[in-house]
Amino acid sequence: MKLKTAPDLQQPTTNAPASAAEAENPAGLQESEFKRAEEASRVNEARFRSAFGFAPHGMALVSPAGRFLQVNRFLCQMLGYSETELLELRFQDISHADELDASLTGIKELLNGRIQLFEIQKKYLHKDGHTVWAHVRSNLLRDGAGEPLYFVSHVQDITQRKQAEEALRQSEERYFRLVELSHDGILIHSQGRLLFLNPAAAKIIGANSPEEMIGKNVLDLVHPDSRPMVEERIRQLSQGATFQPSLRQKLVKLDGTEVNVESAGVPFAFKGQPAIQVIFRDVTEITRAEEEKNRLFREVEAARDELRSLSRRLVQVQELERRRIARELHDEIGQELTALRLNIEQGAAAAGEAAHASCREAQARVNKLLGLVRELSLDLRPTMLDDLGLLPALIWQFDRYAALSQIKVQFKHLGLEGRRFSPEIETAAYRIVQEAMTNVLRHSRAKDVNITVWISDQNQTLAIQIADDGAGFDVEASFQAGKSSGLSGMRERAALLGGRFMVQSVPGEGTTVTAELPLEANEQRSGLPAS
Repeated sequence: MKLKTAPDLQQPTTNAPASAAEAENPAGLQESEFKRAEEASRVNEARFRSAFGFAPHGMALVSPAGRFLQVNRFLCQMLGYSETELLELRFQDISHADELDASLTGIKELLNGRIQLFEIQKKYLHKDGHTVWAHVRSNLLRDGAGEPLYFVSHVQDITQRKQAEEALRQSEERYFRLVELSHDGILIHSQGRLLFLNPAAAKIIGANSPEEMIGKNVLDLVHPDSRPMVEERIRQLSQGATFQPSLRQKLVKLDGTEVNVESAGVPFAFKGQPAIQVIFRDVTEITRAEEEKNRLFREVEAARDELRSLSRRLVQVQELERRRIARELHDEIGQELTALRLNIEQGAAAAGEAAHASCREAQARVNKLLGLVRELSLDLRPTMLDDLGLLPALIWQFDRYAALSQIKVQFKHLGLEGRRFSPEIETAAYRIVQEAMTNVLRHSRAKDVNITVWISDQNQTLAIQIADDGAGFDVEASFQAGKSSGLSGMRERAALLGGRFMVQSVPGEGTTVTAELPLEANEQRSGLPAS
């Protein structure tokens, strides 16, 4: 269809006299100007039709009554109608009722000349029935007399944007519903000013309502002790950090009292502007409980240290008493028994044959008693341990053990030659080996025992391992039944020196006992150089 166009503008008149050429041929000049104007009009119309047809959005020419006069392909595709179908309709026929009154009001404003451009976001009804959101911009073209010709409407499909906005709105609605019900405090701040608080946050800081805090400086709530840390976290979040993990800090409530909180922060967009969201909870009672627990723990540790010190002292006293008794058995009782044996020998030489047999029997009993005293003295405290050190005492112990049993002992050592350790280390190591060997002899029915003693961990630890091929046992059940006083004693000796004690055993597969005794601390405690 050919559009009605407004008449061309007339050239302004003037009282100046025409030139001689104009006076001679005025009709030819007017005809030339008319042809040029007509050509320009055709060019402009062609340009308009091209822009109209290939526009990247919907376009329509609409009569003052609302009927579509011309539509482009984009609008047809957007609404699902063919061009022929749309030209049979008015915009009112496909407009959603929600915005129809607003559209009609805008049209009237254009017709009345009160506005030059009308814009609206409205819903159209697609041919298949679903809703199409559009942003519509319309202006009115008039003829030379000022009468309305038609509306030129630009229609942009914003359905996806509206769907995204609706999804965002629903998400925000769900978010704020959850935030309102949360027991954790949640606040949002931007550039240091509070923008939002949920009821839980207001309660934690002692505000009557969230609204009371809006616009206030968030740092005013932070305790001075925590402020440098909080300022640094805010700076990092503002410069691109994606998350600040939970940590403990102090806040100052509105009444001036302190509250301990655990908080975490994330970057957040609030009403289109960058902000920071902070989630926090009151942990004052938890902090007090932890402080009380730590206090009790320190008291228990102090009591344990004192008990450990007393136990160490008890072991030292026991060893000193063992040493004293061993010396008395060896020196006093041994000497007396030796003298008694000499007296019996002298009496037997002077007595007759009848008394000689009784003297020999008495002499045998004294010899046996001397042997028992010697063995008891060595079990209590071998003088070799004090005089020569750990390695000679162990070698002597294994030779003595082999003589008393049929068990084959294999002994390996590393780093012990010519070295003395603190008395505590030497005594504990000797007693652990002695007790383990006694257990093997009494309970294991083993044929072979492998004993290894070495310096490990860069000269920091004395390690001991005793492994046998005997009957084995259930370690856990033995400890629970209280049948492992020997093992408990070994473990206690290691623990008193800050060491470790381990037992590995399976019934029928033998037993391995391992002890690790730290050297440096114990040698420094005893006054020996750590070597």
